[in-house]
Amino acid sequence: MQKSVGRKKQKSLLTRFDTLALQLYTLIKRQIAKALLERNRPLEGLMPNRIRTWRPQTNELWAAFDNIQLVKHVRGDGIETYVTTLNSLQKEILQLLEIPEEVYCQESTVHRRKYVKLDFPVTPTQSRDEFSKGKR
Repeated sequence: MQKSVGRKKQKSLLTRFDTLALQLYTLIKRQIAKALLERNRPLEGLMPNRIRTWRPQTNELWAAFDNIQLVKHVRGDGIETYVTTLNSLQKEILQLLEIPEEVYCQESTVHRRKYVKLDFPVTPTQSRDEFSKGKR
């Protein structure tokens, strides 16, 4: 009997999580479409061949952030965290969603992390020593 109760709770939680994810997905899509109509200009650069779009899909919006890289460098005095800078399309998407750009590189006071925007992509093959010495 105990196992069936646990599985029922698990199924219920998964259903709630799926519902929440779908609601978030829909809200993002709706917010972008509304903001594009309000400013009376479509979003450029998101679709292949730079096609303008008035109703971008949420998965296409998320794909625009695929190049973001986060590098954590552990040192004796703490952890330094480096993130790539946002391009113009990413900044535009954040503005349309009414998300301040500062949230992207906010300094965390809980773990005393230092966030630094990178102006170049960090390759996965680049060693930690090469990165700290500034070899790009």
